[in-house]
Amino acid sequence: MPIRVRLALLFAAGAAFIIATGGTVFMHLFAAGLVGSLDTALLSQVPAAAQAIPDQSGQENFQDSGGHVFGNSGSAQADRASEYLVQIVSPTGVVTESSQAAGRKALVGPAVVAEGRRDDQYVTARRPGSAEPVRLLVAPVTSRPGWVVVVGASLETTDEAVARVRRALIAGGIGAVVVGGLGAFFLATAALRPVERMRRQAAEMSDQDRVAVLEVPTTRDEVAALARTMNDLLARLHSSMAALRASIQRQRAFVSDAGHELRTPLSVLRAELELAGRPGRSPDQLRSAIAAAAEETDRLARLAEDLLLLARHDEHRFVVDAERTRIVDVLARSAGLAEGRAGQRSVRLHVVAPAELAAWVDPARLRQAVDNLVDNALRFAPDDTDVELAARANGSSELVIEVADRGPGFPEAFLPNAFERFSRPDDSRSRVGGGTGLGLAIVAAIAEAHAGRAEAVNRDGGGAVVRIVLPERLVDSAAVDATPASPPAGDIVVTKT
Repeated sequence: MPIRVRLALLFAAGAAFIIATGGTVFMHLFAAGLVGSLDTALLSQVPAAAQAIPDQSGQENFQDSGGHVFGNSGSAQADRASEYLVQIVSPTGVVTESSQAAGRKALVGPAVVAEGRRDDQYVTARRPGSAEPVRLLVAPVTSRPGWVVVVGASLETTDEAVARVRRALIAGGIGAVVVGGLGAFFLATAALRPVERMRRQAAEMSDQDRVAVLEVPTTRDEVAALARTMNDLLARLHSSMAALRASIQRQRAFVSDAGHELRTPLSVLRAELELAGRPGRSPDQLRSAIAAAAEETDRLARLAEDLLLLARHDEHRFVVDAERTRIVDVLARSAGLAEGRAGQRSVRLHVVAPAELAAWVDPARLRQAVDNLVDNALRFAPDDTDVELAARANGSSELVIEVADRGPGFPEAFLPNAFERFSRPDDSRSRVGGGTGLGLAIVAAIAEAHAGRAEAVNRDGGGAVVRIVLPERLVDSAAVDATPASPPAGDIVVTKT
C-alpha cells in the first residue's frame, strides 16, 4: 500500500477517534446541562405547588384560589404551569391533588416518596400508561411535615434536542474525517513528490553515469537532507567504482607487463639451453651456456619473488616482522654488499646516520628496500662520484632514510609515476640499464607496510634522491644497549604470513 494512502488512512482514523471521543464527551455534557436546567425549573415550581396543600381545617390553602398551580385559572401563568406534572401526596401516601396532565395515578412509588420526605429526589421515569419519558422532582414541604410535592416535566423536548445535536455531530464528524483524510492524502502526495522525483532520477541512472546527482529540494527539510545524503553516497559509489575500474586496469596492466618481463629471460634461457643441446659443443661453450642459463634463472627467480611481494601487497597480506633495529647497521650492510660494484667504477658509498638511531622495523624488508635504492643509484651514478646512504629523525620525529646520487636525475614527467610498477624513466634511466621497473614499486610497498611512504625528488645541482619516511611511533631513540621488553603500542605487525 502506498505510504500516502497509509498516512491518509492513519490520519482519518486518528481524526475519527478524536471526533468520536470529543463528541461523546460533548453530548454527555450537553444532555447533562439540559437536564440540569430542567431540574432547576422543576425546583422553582415546588413552592407554588405546596400552596395546594389543605390547611389544618381541611380547606385548600390556595393563594389566589390556587388555580395557577394546576393551570385552571385561565391566566398566562396558568398556561405555563400546565406544562408541568404536579401531584400532592399526603403523609399517608395518598395523592390529594394533581394537575390535569399528571392524573390521579401516583407518578412515583412509595419508596421514592419516602425518600422524598427526607430530601429532594430527582427521578427519570415513564409517565403512567405512556412511553413518554419524564423528569420528576419529589420534594418535602418543610412547613407541613409528611407532605410531599411531586413536580415533573416531559423529557421529549430535551431528548429531541440531544438527538438533533447528535445527528449534526455525526454528519459533521464524517465530513471532517473525509475532508481530513483527503487533505492528508494530498499533503502526503505533495510532501513525497520530491522523493518520487529522486526515485525516478535514481532509476534513470546507469552504472556508467559518473556525474549523475539527485536534485536537492529547496525546502531545507528532511527530504532535502536525504537528497544531500544520497548525493554523498552516489559520490562515494562513483569514487569506489572509479577506483575499482582503475584497480582492474592496473591488474590487467600488471599481468601484461609481468608476462612481457617474463618472456625475455625465458626466451634467453630457452635459446641457451637449445644451443647447449646441439652436438659438437665444446666444454667451454657448454659452461658458458650453463652460466648464462643460470643468470637468467636467477633473474627469473628475483622477478617472481618481486611479483609475489607486490601481489601480497595488493591483497593486504604483505606484513612485516618488526623488531628493534639500529638503522645504521641496515645502511652499512647494504653499502657493504654494493661496495664491490661501486669500486669497479670508482663510486664512493657514504653512510651517514646517528649510531643511536633505532626503530621498530623489519630489518630484512628494510634492507631489501635500501638495496633496491642503492642498486638504482649505482646504475646511473657517473664514475668517480659519491652515493650517500643517510638516515635521520626529522623535526616531527619521523624516520627518514634516503639514498642520493649525482647522476642525471629523474625526468620531471616521470616523478609522479616513479613508484608505479614497470614504470621506467626514459633516456638515461631506461630499461637498457637492466632494471625491470619493479625496484621502486617494491620500495613503496615496503614503506607502506610499515605505515610510511616513499618519495622521489631531484637534487639541486643534479642527481636523484629517493626517501623512505616512516612514522614517529616506530622511532626508538633509546640507548642501543637498552632492550625494551616489548614493541611500542600501536606497532604495525608482529607476525609473518
